[in-house]
Amino acid sequence: MKIFIISEMTIYSELQQLCEGNSIQIEKKLALKMVPAKYNISELDSMIYSADGLVFQSKNAINFCKKNHMAIQKRIKLDSKEQKTIGRLEIYCNGKYSAEEIRQLFNVSPKFNPSDFSSEGMLKTIKEDYKGGYTFVIVKGLGGRNHIEDELTKSNIFVRCYYVYERVYADFSINDKNLDIGNNYFFIGSLTALKGIQDKLGKIISKKRRIAIIPTARIANKVNDAIFDDCIIINNTSSAQQYMHEIIKYEKR
Repeated sequence: MKIFIISEMTIYSELQQLCEGNSIQIEKKLALKMVPAKYNISELDSMIYSADGLVFQSKNAINFCKKNHMAIQKRIKLDSKEQKTIGRLEIYCNGKYSAEEIRQLFNVSPKFNPSDFSSEGMLKTIKEDYKGGYTFVIVKGLGGRNHIEDELTKSNIFVRCYYVYERVYADFSINDKNLDIGNNYFFIGSLTALKGIQDKLGKIISKKRRIAIIPTARIANKVNDAIFDDCIIINNTSSAQQYMHEIIKYEKR
């Protein structure tokens, strides 16, 4: 068996160690790379000072708006200095790894859904706080899902989105020689990454088994049965150990 990492994973180092300990091959074949997008930095600063909610739709969104970090820090300090109980800036993100990044950068605890790292999960957490008439700022990548802003807008929330990075297809190659004679597992984290790897694998004539590892049913529905022999849904809240457990369990079938 062999594991291919198609999307960046925060737990990659742990996964790599587990693979080495179990004599399992693992290789990165990233379908996407992230590049900065042009956006109005000063306008985003102004929105941060007045917003009720700040949503980071991905960990990349946090890292690609570094020029706005000072404004976020100032707003947090101002809220703390004025000892606000209402009208404070609430920060939301989509998972524990993004939350840890925010804690380290801004010394504040953001809100996130611990059991669901999807946009739907984040929206459930946001809905616990918001009121009609609030202003929300969403920081995301070009081509990212619009689910959160669409739903907030329906609830009479003023939403402004800033696209601070974009996903572009990486220049990588994969051929039959890269594949193992056993099962080949492809860890895919998004629809865009799925399209990228399917475009590559679709050009390979091979009888070697290919299994897509997907985080949600929404993405699994787009898996091409002519390219992948099977598909396994593993929630992206899972640890490296949980991923390996599911893979080894599948191997024993």
